[in-house]
Amino acid sequence: MKRKLLPRALLCVLLVLYLALMPGVLARSLQNDFYSSIFQQKLPEWEGSVTLYHIVSARSYQGSVTYYLQTQAEAFMKKNRGIHIQVIGMDPLEYAERVANGRLPDALSFFAGQVAEDELSALSLPQPELRPGLRALRANPRAVPYFFSASVLVRGMEFAETELQAALQTGELEIDALSAARLRLSGALLPASSFAEGKAAQAYLDLGEYGRLLRSALIYEGSISCPDNFTATVCYAGVLRHTDAEKQAALEKFFAWLLEEQAQTALAPLGVFSVRADAKLVYALSALHEIDKSYATVQTVDPFLWNAHLSALITDAAPAVAGDSFAAARFEERLRLVLLP
Repeated sequence: MKRKLLPRALLCVLLVLYLALMPGVLARSLQNDFYSSIFQQKLPEWEGSVTLYHIVSARSYQGSVTYYLQTQAEAFMKKNRGIHIQVIGMDPLEYAERVANGRLPDALSFFAGQVAEDELSALSLPQPELRPGLRALRANPRAVPYFFSASVLVRGMEFAETELQAALQTGELEIDALSAARLRLSGALLPASSFAEGKAAQAYLDLGEYGRLLRSALIYEGSISCPDNFTATVCYAGVLRHTDAEKQAALEKFFAWLLEEQAQTALAPLGVFSVRADAKLVYALSALHEIDKSYATVQTVDPFLWNAHLSALITDAAPAVAGDSFAAARFEERLRLVLLP
């Protein structure tokens, strides 16, 4: 009888030892197992949603900037758990209507001239070296540039290249008054649709407008070149003043993401150009590579002074091109004010 009880007693002793020692063993093993890695994950610094409006006052050569921002926001959110970014694209009229109805976003993506400086908060974020001529406006800028488009001279393949002043005077060049005045051209301006209607041999166009005409089959692909390195089509990102500090910090992280090499490289399918000095984008259209080289140094405008002076510049542009020397002098003086050094 005693022999039968001995194994049971021994089993009870082992069970007691197991129950006493296993919690410690399990605790040590949990430090490295799968479940422990989940429980010990660092919580996000901030959780919440932010809204960014992209104001579509200009277009890329192809594709959609709104879609680009949405895809970059999705990639950013995967790396920054807890932050949700909603990107909505709209034209300036819809944006004005939303503002009038109190439907304000937390941040804006906008082209130069669309937003006043006092609408935005000062930003604090790391920035890469930008192309010469493109720069943040101060140590803590109100907005940062993240891509730009170009202005190009488009010429029908059957026409010989003609100097701009001669082309305008002979009625071969379509160009807007603002660009003509900036280039100090004089003569009679053709209607805006002249090139598309075959009434002008060449046209000075924003690259986005050229792409739109091609997609609409209003023109055939022509020879494109850059008369100079000027563009006012620079896209900026900024945070509105009413946005709280936690949301602003999340948006600043997203803006820094947009300036990183991977996000800048993803601009190539849009046919726009990186703001980074070290960027090497690969374009399907060889002409875009040549345009990119032409803008190694960029001449552009202060986005906020452009907003303040654009109406007056437009008012003086057409008379200046028509030969009004007083209008030309006023135009030149204002243009010097808005150009970045």
